[in-house]
Amino acid sequence: MYMPISGETVAVLPLIMIGFFVGVIGGFFGIGGAFMVTPALNIFGFPMAYAVGTDMAHMIGKSIMSTFRHWRFGHVDLVLAVLMIAGTMAGVEAGARTVMWLNAMSLAGPVIRYAYIVILFSLAAYMLWQYRDAVRVSMVEHREVKDLVGNRMTRFLQSLNLPPVIALKKSGIRISLWVILVVGVFTGFLAGFLGVGGGFIRVPALMYVIGLPMKLAVGTDLFGVIVSSTYGGFTYALKGVVEIYGAMFMVVGAAAGAQFGTVATRYVFGIKMRLYFAVCIFGSALGVVAKQLSYYKEQAYLAGMKAHLAAQGIDAGRIAHILEDQTQVEALLATNPAWQQLAAYEKFWNALGGVMMLGLAAGLSAVIISLCIRGIIIEKKRGVVLGA
Repeated sequence: MYMPISGETVAVLPLIMIGFFVGVIGGFFGIGGAFMVTPALNIFGFPMAYAVGTDMAHMIGKSIMSTFRHWRFGHVDLVLAVLMIAGTMAGVEAGARTVMWLNAMSLAGPVIRYAYIVILFSLAAYMLWQYRDAVRVSMVEHREVKDLVGNRMTRFLQSLNLPPVIALKKSGIRISLWVILVVGVFTGFLAGFLGVGGGFIRVPALMYVIGLPMKLAVGTDLFGVIVSSTYGGFTYALKGVVEIYGAMFMVVGAAAGAQFGTVATRYVFGIKMRLYFAVCIFGSALGVVAKQLSYYKEQAYLAGMKAHLAAQGIDAGRIAHILEDQTQVEALLATNPAWQQLAAYEKFWNALGGVMMLGLAAGLSAVIISLCIRGIIIEKKRGVVLGA
């Protein structure tokens, strides 16, 4: 389907599939899922700035539905979520302005992908390390660890007596308002910069900085995703980089997927959720690496074309215009076997990244849906809610 704002032609089915899969994953982990969606949209044909803006827009409806479910399960600390909003909005705007500045210099794609790679691999490594510790404790003490709450950092920050100090009754902690605001600004900036609701950053921040259990961090974050994605979608729409048709198709899939993801959280221990979360973001990081390798191959043959055209006495402005025209680029590729090979590698890595993203999303969605169905069946048989 032709996307009139970006000028790209994108298949509709992958958009609906991405929406459904990320709806399941987002409802389960309490995230907008944009750390998967934004690179996936980029892989399937959206320029990076449009991928960021369109993803922001589609998260609004999905997050509202998921938050309502988590609210009913008692997984939302409304006071904490509201207190983080001011910092989040300021951070999102700063992040969005940074993206537009980088886009003007044609640096948005590689810089954002590098940021994704570093952040995703770091988070995955830390969460896998925590899960390993939980398994070790279970083996030594012969008891099942349901979740890990707090660490040295959270205990230190909760001990800071910087007024005003807020009592969060739902979370059962007291913490300085300044800590909450700083977390909001930082995660908001990353949300605006990476084109995400901020969930894959904010959920770990709520756990490892504020000190919330996994399930409470999931529900509380989804409330924040509503605000950050609404504001982010609005500010990106004003900048003209939201492809509304693409967002609408994704919301259709997300509406169904979010129901499975949110219900599944009732039947899984928090520590297991961390394991699945780590696998999710690690796989996403590999997909972004594949896209970056594709980018390198593209830049290699484009650099060769620039040198070839410059040697013919063509000025830089005319060269830039030629290389923006895909028809002329294809014609140049046909004249040089080395460029053709680089273009083939570019397509390979790009396709591999897309397959990895969709494969990961489909696999995790299948696991989550199976957990949901299994939990419902056991609950009906025994009348017991598991994983509480």
